[in-house]
Amino acid sequence: TVYPVHAAAALGSDGTNVCAVGGFNGQELPTATVYHWAEGRTRHYPALPGPLCSGSADVDSRRQLWFTGGASSIYRGASVEKTIQVLPLGNVRGPWAADRWATVGALQLPRCGHVLAHDGRTSLLYSVGGYGGGRDVAVFDVENPHSGGYHDTVETFDVETGKATLLGQRMASARTGVGAGFGPCGCLYVVG
Repeated sequence: TVYPVHAAAALGSDGTNVCAVGGFNGQELPTATVYHWAEGRTRHYPALPGPLCSGSADVDSRRQLWFTGGASSIYRGASVEKTIQVLPLGNVRGPWAADRWATVGALQLPRCGHVLAHDGRTSLLYSVGGYGGGRDVAVFDVENPHSGGYHDTVETFDVETGKATLLGQRMASARTGVGAGFGPCGCLYVVG
């Protein structure tokens, strides 16, 4: 099996679900494939509705696989998405339960190369940093989103209400390809 590169990786909060979503295949074409590793086996899960690379994924405490954003290419000028999609990983109860991917909302801003993190104490997913499209290498201008650029922004998506909110506080610098997670103090840490 040739596994994709630039795929979104997700690790379940219980440490037992590892997923790779989208990415590039061996010919550098975006792919919609979804791989799941658990209990020593590799499984294919239902493919994304369309091929995307450089999106971000996370598995929440309900065993739902979330995928946000993504792009048509890893190069500047790519078409960048705002979609929020979810796929249950087994017997899941809740507002998004289904046996296939469901588009359940949209980010406020287009993002790829970002990171998705959640604090298990809330119903919020956090989309951090990334690239918003365009050919400029400037910082993404929220007032002029069509110009594109790299994000210093963070936004949340509430999995209970389906609402996306752009946070007023920005990071100290624009970032893409970062890692993020919550500490025991409830603070969001961004690395890289």
